[in-house]
Amino acid sequence: MTENASQDEISALQEERDALVVERDQLRIQVNTLNQEKDELGARISTVEQDKAELRMQLEANKANIAQLINEKQELATRVDELEKAIFEVKVEDVATVFKTTLKSLQREVGEPEEPGELGYMVDKFEVELKSGLALKDGIKLVQPTAAELKPEGLSTIRMSFKAKPRLKITEE
Repeated sequence: MTENASQDEISALQEERDALVVERDQLRIQVNTLNQEKDELGARISTVEQDKAELRMQLEANKANIAQLINEKQELATRVDELEKAIFEVKVEDVATVFKTTLKSLQREVGEPEEPGELGYMVDKFEVELKSGLALKDGIKLVQPTAAELKPEGLSTIRMSFKAKPRLKITEE
């Protein structure tokens, strides 16, 4: 019986060994699969970390750009405020000179006919209703109101009318 028992024990041990070999092979397959997954995850982690670093650099660049734009906006707002508060002054004599020069230029432009036989024109009336503030330091100066102070009724008006130049015919008698 010992021999049969030994045979049975050997058979049982061989079956157990075969089962362990199968289990070992399955575990090796699982280990290989897990190693591949680990390598893939490591590569993905590396890619994500690189992307994260690039995004962090872009974020910092964007923050710097935003800070610069905010500074520029503040500077421009300050400049606009200064310009709106600035008082633009013009001497009355300079205004008169500009109107005189403009009137002469207008007269030259419309006065001579472009082709023979056409009528020439002349400035018949040139009226300026100039609305402005006055400054009295260093002579009389016209002062332009700021944009905030400007109202439609405070705008200046220029009216002009033209008439044909009479042509003189010289007849011989």
